[in-house]
Amino acid sequence: MLSLRSLRHLRRFSVIGANSFSSLRQSEHFAFLPNCSRLRPRDSERNVRAFSSSMLLEAKKRDSSKGKKTKAKVALRDEEINQVIEYEKFIQENDRVVQNLSSEYEKRLTLRTTPAAFESLTVETPDGKFRLSEIARVFQKSPALLEIQMIDFPQFITNATKAISASGLNVNPQQDKTSVFIKIPKVTREHREQLVKNAKTLCNGAKEKLRDIHNKYSREVKKSEGELDEDLLFNVGQLLKAKQDEYATKLESMTAVKQKELQQPSS
Repeated sequence: MLSLRSLRHLRRFSVIGANSFSSLRQSEHFAFLPNCSRLRPRDSERNVRAFSSSMLLEAKKRDSSKGKKTKAKVALRDEEINQVIEYEKFIQENDRVVQNLSSEYEKRLTLRTTPAAFESLTVETPDGKFRLSEIARVFQKSPALLEIQMIDFPQFITNATKAISASGLNVNPQQDKTSVFIKIPKVTREHREQLVKNAKTLCNGAKEKLRDIHNKYSREVKKSEGELDEDLLFNVGQLLKAKQDEYATKLESMTAVKQKELQQPSS
């Protein structure tokens, strides 16, 4: 009895044999592999298989004759990718990282500190994670002073103070009984420089989340070893890395724009 893996290969070869001539007439659907004088047996097969244009990436490929890495364009259909991972979910998770960083920049890294910058902070407590606005009341006591009242949850005041200190808002919270007082920093060159550094710190944190997402889905690829075609798994792995790099570039671009904004003199 033939194994499932053998049947899969036989089915693929039969499809290629029937469609090779018609496929060759549709060059726009192919993934061309330049600089590959010596191809693995399945590389030639991948050259003649018709693809949709749903995904095209440059994958690194080792030239066995010289031991050097070259780039090869590889096209993947959505249905192929989804055999290995939930691609739409993967994209959504990466998009969320970009959106969250944009939101953090808008709320936290402003030259004029307002109560709204603190209300959305996440406070980790023994009872779970809460937004600061859920366990405290934030209001502007004077033009240069904010007060965070924690009368309802005084047991979390230390946790709130810690979250404020680590927020990147460049403030020094001071606890007094059941309240936390925050002096609004003046807009000085030093303050701007600190906010610029904080933007980089937040960007690095977002990149770490991208790496976590990449690693999670890479483990999914690894789980399919021995069950799915090894070339497909290789290409999906390359796709994951390419998308991680693409999203990291988006984060860096956002950070550069924010840092430039923070360094510009107020009008």
